[in-house]
Amino acid sequence: MNNKVTRLYPGQDQPQGQTAIATVVDTENGEALTVAITGEQLTVVGHFGEVPILKSGDRVAVMQAEDGVIVMSRLRSPGESPLPLALDQDGRLEIEAAGGICLKSGESRIEITADGRIWVDGREIYSISEGRLRLQGSTIELN
Repeated sequence: MNNKVTRLYPGQDQPQGQTAIATVVDTENGEALTVAITGEQLTVVGHFGEVPILKSGDRVAVMQAEDGVIVMSRLRSPGESPLPLALDQDGRLEIEAAGGICLKSGESRIEITADGRIWVDGREIYSISEGRLRLQGSTIELN
């Protein structure tokens, strides 16, 4: 059978747990180009899909490949909070961000600000309900 698996260490038995912690040296467009491990600079040949935007000085987990290293993940800085994405007790997606949340697609935008405002902006906005559709506020302005 002919498979397309690239061996990390050709000609050797596959070593177990061959990963390392490295420091990003150079970046371009948010991806690491080179990393340093104990002073030695290594070329980055790939990134896992879940790796966030990187900058020089970030610490990353890497895996040695035949022609360089593959960045597997970025380590959080001391005191840095984990990603603000979680499920609540009822299984609902809960996103929390101190500065606000903005969803954009083309010319459409939904923004939730930290001061309690919600902006919905789009060329056309549809609100469809089989039951009651309720607007409640101290003042409701139309046009």
